[in-house]
Amino acid sequence: MLHRPLLVLAASTGRCFSSTPKAPRGGLALPLSYEIHIADAPLPVHRNAHPPVLVLHGLFDGKAAWRSTSKAIAAEVGVPVIPVDLRNHGRSPHDDLHTYEAMAADVEALCDKLSLAQVMVLGHSMGGKVAAHMALSRPHRIQKLVVADSPPSFVDLGTVFAEYMESMIQVEAANVSSVEEADAILAERTKDAPLRKYFLRNLKPQSSPLEPLRFQINLKSLHKAFSSDEMMGFPLRSTSSVFAGPALFLRALRANYISEKHFPDIKRLFPNSRIVEIESGHMIHNEKRQEFVALVSDFFLRS
Repeated sequence: MLHRPLLVLAASTGRCFSSTPKAPRGGLALPLSYEIHIADAPLPVHRNAHPPVLVLHGLFDGKAAWRSTSKAIAAEVGVPVIPVDLRNHGRSPHDDLHTYEAMAADVEALCDKLSLAQVMVLGHSMGGKVAAHMALSRPHRIQKLVVADSPPSFVDLGTVFAEYMESMIQVEAANVSSVEEADAILAERTKDAPLRKYFLRNLKPQSSPLEPLRFQINLKSLHKAFSSDEMMGFPLRSTSSVFAGPALFLRALRANYISEKHFPDIKRLFPNSRIVEIESGHMIHNEKRQEFVALVSDFFLRS
């Protein structure tokens, strides 16, 4: 059953509500920026028995990039869908600490703020590991879990993320005033134009038009975090805990994130899980949006 504070909040602002926190509230948990999307048309009553869906994005991403997908899932499932900006991303606060436990604590604090005793969670990449961490450390808060292309294991991608961030740090050091200038700097190390475009979505103007462009993400903290093995791994891999609820892992066959060697960890930690393979790159929700929405929505409704 849906919680009245969330319903009232969304209903009072139309079909979408957006929140941007002003400042951290002290302690470990940070107040996350989020949106609430609700289906435009009324749906059968039985669908409303499900709790809302939280959407947790990947590295360099944010809630804005998940807006269309969130609206589509809300229309199919008939419950509010809430994409968030995780710490050090988008409009959420920046902090020196960037770990899966810290991000899970932030998300739990958001659930408390919205009076959500239980949620369904969809996480992609880094957000998938946050979602999996929540399911294992706070199983009473998670009814169903979808993890898109992210295993609860170590993923060996070398130093690629650190190198991406070093290029973005070079962009900020150059005090660029245009996206074209920034793209030229990134192109020196990243030849993939669509990938550069993905990074440049985070480049924003400051309060004064005379100030140089800056990335919205916290490059310093993220560079430090992803220069170590902790973020490429999964801290709860060796835990004796399991998440017994329904879980769906989506594997992108044209990416290098989930491989068959990760299957034993998935099945051990999430015994009621299934793995679905999709002919796609890592950004499944963009490359195969219709198939992605159908799979996720069907899982939330029927599993």
